[in-house]
Amino acid sequence: MAKNLKYTASLDINEAKRAAEDLKRTLSSLGISPAGTNGFTIAQGRMTKAMRDALLESERLRQENVRLRNEYEQGRITAQQLAAQIPALNEQRRQEAIATRDARRNQVAATGSYREAQQRLAALGREIRETAGGFSNLGREQRARIQEYRQL
Repeated sequence: MAKNLKYTASLDINEAKRAAEDLKRTLSSLGISPAGTNGFTIAQGRMTKAMRDALLESERLRQENVRLRNEYEQGRITAQQLAAQIPALNEQRRQEAIATRDARRNQVAATGSYREAQQRLAALGREIRETAGGFSNLGREQRARIQEYRQL
């Protein structure tokens, strides 16, 4: 068919330089470097690195969240245990306070009883000695006083 066709092209070098400069300006305005996809490759690498960093930070934050949640759960359990123990501890303190008050009352009563018994013993001893015959008198009243004296 077209075996015998021959084309002849004539190109002016100045025109080629102008066309190349126009192409370079057009590519620069679009953000494409004249070397091809070099700018795109750099941008893609930066984006990949940013995504990788974001994923690492996301994982670190997730792990931190898990750790904090576990600490919160343990703290809440501890707070619940403490809340359950507080009424029992308060009751125990109340019982101890009651026991301390009772012991103090008993001590005062015992001290009073001892003093009363000592005073009664001294009074009986005086009565027995002042009675004619003292301890050797064996009258009914005297024997009752001596018996009470011995019991005290």
